[in-house]
Amino acid sequence: MTIAIYDGSKVLKTAQPVSVIGYDGWVTFKAPFKAVKNHNYNITIAAVDANGNRVDREVLVRAV
Repeated sequence: MTIAIYDGSKVLKTAQPVSVIGYDGWVTFKAPFKAVKNHNYNITIAAVDANGNRVDREVLVRAV
């Protein structure tokens, strides 16, 4: 899995943690960053398993 964390258009961090694609198409991971109050973060996830199944997700995190 490859994840990228953006603050606006700026890439804050990328990481490649190991995870498993569930039967329902979901993946679990910990985002390696500390949120700053009043910022929005966009996290993109691209996961591929040993059989070539691919899951692409995008998550918006709002720190209030």
